[in-house]
Amino acid sequence: MKYLFPVGLLLVSAIAPATAQVTPAGDNTGTVVNSVGNTFNITGGTTAGTNQFHSFQQFGLSNEQVANFIANPAIQNILSRVTGGDPSVIHGLIRVTGGNNPNLYLMNPAGVIFGANASLNVPASFTVTTANGIGFATGWFNAVGNNNYATLLGNPEQFAFTTTNPGSIINAGNLSVGSQQNLTLLGGTVLSTGSLNAPDGHLIVTTVAGEKLVRITQPGSLLSLELPLDVAATLPGLLPAASLPELVTGGGLSPANGVVVENGVVKLTTGATAVAPGDVAVKQAIAQTASLEAANNLLLVESQLQTTGNLQLRAGNTALLRDSATQPSLIQAGENLTIAASNIDIFTLTSPNSVLQAGGDLVLRSPNTIRGDAFYITGGNLSFETPAGTPGNVESPNDPIILAQGDVSLNTYTGQSLHILAGGSVTVGAIVITNFGTSNNTINPGNPLALNPTRTLGSLANVTRANGQPVTYNGVPVLNAANEVERINPTTLVIDGSTLPTVDIRAGIDWSQLGGLPGNTNLVTPTGQSVPGFGTFSSPATSANIQIDSIQIDSVFGPASPPPLASVVYLTNQYYPNLALTSGEIRVDGTPVPTSDFLTPSANIFVSAFNEQNAIVIDSRGGITTGNIYTPQGNVDLAAQTAIATGNIIATTPSSARSTSIVLSTQTGNIVVQRLESGGNGVDIQAGGLFQSLGFKDTEDLGNVVKVQSNSPLGTELVNFYNSKGIPIPLSGVFVGVEDLPISIFARPSNNKPPGSLNAPVTIRTEDGSRGFSQTFPIFPGLNLDPEANPAQNIGLISVKFGNSGFSGGPIVGQIIPGSDPFIQPDNTPVTNSITSLKRNESYTPLTFGSETFPSTASGLVGSITIAAGSDNGFYSAIQDQVFGPVTGGGGTGGGGTGGGGGTGGGGTGGGGTGGETGGGVTIDPNAAQAVERQLTQTDRTSACTTPGTPVSGTRSPQLPDDQINEPLAPAITNPCGAIEDSDILKILETEPQSTRRQSERSAARPLMPRHLAPTPRD
Repeated sequence: MKYLFPVGLLLVSAIAPATAQVTPAGDNTGTVVNSVGNTFNITGGTTAGTNQFHSFQQFGLSNEQVANFIANPAIQNILSRVTGGDPSVIHGLIRVTGGNNPNLYLMNPAGVIFGANASLNVPASFTVTTANGIGFATGWFNAVGNNNYATLLGNPEQFAFTTTNPGSIINAGNLSVGSQQNLTLLGGTVLSTGSLNAPDGHLIVTTVAGEKLVRITQPGSLLSLELPLDVAATLPGLLPAASLPELVTGGGLSPANGVVVENGVVKLTTGATAVAPGDVAVKQAIAQTASLEAANNLLLVESQLQTTGNLQLRAGNTALLRDSATQPSLIQAGENLTIAASNIDIFTLTSPNSVLQAGGDLVLRSPNTIRGDAFYITGGNLSFETPAGTPGNVESPNDPIILAQGDVSLNTYTGQSLHILAGGSVTVGAIVITNFGTSNNTINPGNPLALNPTRTLGSLANVTRANGQPVTYNGVPVLNAANEVERINPTTLVIDGSTLPTVDIRAGIDWSQLGGLPGNTNLVTPTGQSVPGFGTFSSPATSANIQIDSIQIDSVFGPASPPPLASVVYLTNQYYPNLALTSGEIRVDGTPVPTSDFLTPSANIFVSAFNEQNAIVIDSRGGITTGNIYTPQGNVDLAAQTAIATGNIIATTPSSARSTSIVLSTQTGNIVVQRLESGGNGVDIQAGGLFQSLGFKDTEDLGNVVKVQSNSPLGTELVNFYNSKGIPIPLSGVFVGVEDLPISIFARPSNNKPPGSLNAPVTIRTEDGSRGFSQTFPIFPGLNLDPEANPAQNIGLISVKFGNSGFSGGPIVGQIIPGSDPFIQPDNTPVTNSITSLKRNESYTPLTFGSETFPSTASGLVGSITIAAGSDNGFYSAIQDQVFGPVTGGGGTGGGGTGGGGGTGGGGTGGGGTGGETGGGVTIDPNAAQAVERQLTQTDRTSACTTPGTPVSGTRSPQLPDDQINEPLAPAITNPCGAIEDSDILKILETEPQSTRRQSERSAARPLMPRHLAPTPRD
C-alpha cells in the first residue's frame, strides 16, 4: 500500500499552551461542541463504518471542566485530532458516554499534558499520541489537512511519526481505564509522575525517536519500524512540537507535580534525574500486562510498577532504576519480567522495601555489563544475558540478594558480597568480590527484613546441611597471652555479608520448607498461579547443580585494619534441599584467575586475605570438581555425597605458619586431588572410596640447604641413613635442600600452638566401597597431650586408615628424629633434641599413578606427606589396613607407655607402646601390629568382594629394602569382605618373625630413588 500525507500543512511560528477550552476545527470533519456549564458535549464528526472522527482547533480543560464524547451504539472507535498547533493541557475529566463502549484516541503532534487533577472516565481503551497520523488497512487519519474518511475502516493498525523530534506527553494525574481495557501513551517523550492504571488490561508507554512507524502487532504489543521512503517524500512541512521544557512551563506544572525545569533542562524532583527527548519516565502503574519502551532512556525513579501478568521494560539507551530512603522501588510482575536495554543501571538498595520481583522468569538483557544493585525475587528462572541469549556480565558496587524458585544464570560478577539462593541450578562465570555490604542489603543474622510471614532475611544466615545440622568449620581463633592466634577451633558457619566479603550460593532449595518466597498480597494472581506470593513457576527446576568458572575475593580492610577481614566462600546444594532433584554437582573449574603464589600461579578459588578465619566451604549432594584452591591463610572444607576432584588446595604460605586446615570428605566416592598444603590445624581426609593425590611440588622452604660429606659431623644422622641403605656418598658430598622433596601433602605447624597440643596433624581415612565408616578409628587412645606431662612438646601426627584397595605412595616423613628412619614410624617417646634445620635426607623420584609401582585403583600419593618445622614437634603416626578391635585379657595390664602408633590395634588392656603379655592376658605391641598392617599393604592380593584393582607389582624393587631386592614377597594375607578377626590377628603376630616385621616395616614407605643412587640388583 502507498502512504500519502497532504502537501499543504499548516505552519505555526509560535507554540503556546491552549487555554482551557475545546473548540472544533473549521474543516470538513463536522465536529460539534456544545458547552453546558463546565461540560463540553462533543457530537457530530464524520462516521466511517464503526469509526467516528473528530477534529479540534484546540483541546484543553481546566480543573472543573469535562470533555464528554457522545457516541451512538454503532461506534467502536472514536478518533480525535488537534490541528491548531498548541499542546493540549488537560486538568479536568475526559469522558465517553453512549454507544457500545467505544475506544477513544486523542492525537496532538504538538504535545499533551495531563495535570494533577486530570482523569479518565471511558468505558473501553484509551490512547493518547503525538503521532502525525493513525493508519488503517486502507488509509491514514492525518493530524492536519484533509482526510479521505470513507477509506478509514476497521481498527487502527499503526502510528506514523514523520518528524525528527515528535511531541511529548506528560501525565501528572490519574489515568485509569476499565477492567480488561488498554491504556496507551505513545509519543516522542513520555513523562508520567502521576499514575497509570489498566487493571486486567494492557498498559503501553512507548517513545519514538522520530521518522518511524509504530505498528500494532497484537493487543498490548507495539513494533517500531523505519518510516517507508514513499511516505517521507510527501512531507514538505509539519506542525512543530513544543519542546519538553516549554511543555512543562506552559502546562503550569510545578515541583509538586514531580517535575521541574532548571537551566532549560527538565528534571524529576526525585533524584534530580534529567529527562531527555526520547525518554520514558513512569512513577506508578498497575496493569495485567505492561510494556514500557523508550527510544532513549527508561527512567524508573522511586517507581512502583505492578502487573499480575508480564512486564516488559525496554530502552534503546539506559534503563535506570533508583529508590530513596523514603520511597522504595517496587518493580513486580506476577508472571515474567524482562528488562532489556543497551545499558542497565539499577541501584535500589537505599530503601529496605525495594524489590525487583517476578512470579515467573526474570530476565535482564544487555550487550554491556549490567549494573545491578537490587533485591531480586523470582518464582521462575533469573538470567542476566546478552541479546544473543548468552550469559551476561554483572557489576554490583553494593550487594545484590537473589532469591529464585528456578535457575539462576549470569556470566561474570564483580562487586560486594553476593548472595544467590535458588530452587534450581546456579551458573556463574568469574566472581570477583571487592568488599562487604551493608546490614539491610545482605544476608546476615541481624537483618530484620521479612522474607515471608514466618521468616526474616536474618534467618537465612544460619546455614545447615541436608539433615538439618549446622555447617561447622574451623573458624574461631583462640588467642594466647601474647594476643597471638594459637589455634582455630570448630564453629558453626553463619553467613554475614555485611561484615565479611562473602560469596554465598545455594542451589536446589525447597522453598516450602522456608515458608515460601516473599510475595505481595495486594496483587491478585491470575487463575492457576500457585507459587507463594504471586506468579507461577512454569519451568520446574531439573537440577541443583552449581557451575562457576572462578571465585576471587580481594583483601578488604575494616575500620581496625590491618589485618584484612576474613572472607567466606559458601557453595551448597544441601541447604533445605529439594529431594525431588536427583542431580546436584558443584563445579568451580572454568578459566582460573592469577594468584600471588609462584608455585600456584592460578586458581579457580582465590581468597587473598591473610586471615586465619578465611572459610572456603563447599557442601554437595553430588560431587565436587574444582581447579586449584588457594588462600595464604584459611580453612578449606569440602564435603560431597559422591566424589571430590580438585587441583591443588593451598591454605598456607612459607611466611604464614598459622592454624589453617583442609578437610575433605565423601560418603561414597573417591577423593582425587593434586597436592595439599595446610597450616597448624592440619589435613583431615575421609573418603568413601579411594583417596589419591596426583600432584607434588619440587620446592618448599623447609629449612637450610645442607651439604653433607662422609665426614660431616653435622650430618651424622644423614650419613648413617645413607649407609644403612647401602647408598654411597660421593666425595663431593650430597646437597640436600628444597629441590629434594616432592610433596603431595604438606602441613605447616603453627608457631603459636601451646605446648602439648596437636600441631599440623594429617589424617587419611579411605574405603573401597566394601566397608563403611561404621567401624571407628580411634587415634592414640593413650596419647597424653597434657602440657604438664609434655611441657615442651607439640605433636605432629600422621594417621592413615584404608580399606581393601591398599595404600601406596611416596615417603611419609616428619621431622627427623635422631636414630630413626624418615619413614612413617610408630613413636611414642617425647622428643627432646629434634633437628629442625633438616627435614629431608634423601633424593626422591615421585611415583606415577597407573604405573606398576602405583596402581590406579589404589589409594595413595605420588609424593610425600610432610610435616614441616614447628616448635619442637614430636612425630606420631599410624597406618591401618583393617580395623583392629581391642583385645582384652584376664590378667594384669601390659607394659606402659603413652599409647602409640597402632590405633586400637595398639590398645588392649596393655595399652602402651611396648605392652606385652602379662598375667595370662593378651595385648598387642603397636609396633608389631603396624608391621603386620604394612605387610598387608605391600602384599599382592585380590579382593574377594569387589572388582580387583591393578595389583601392586611383585617386583617393586625400588620400594623394598636394599637387601631384599628381587626376593620373594611375604605370602599374601587374604581378607574376604570384612575385618580380620582378633584371633587371626594374634596368629599373624605370633607367627611373624621379628626380622620380617622390621623388613616389612621398612618396605612399607620405601620411596623410589633416583636411578643414579639406586643399588645395583644382586643376581
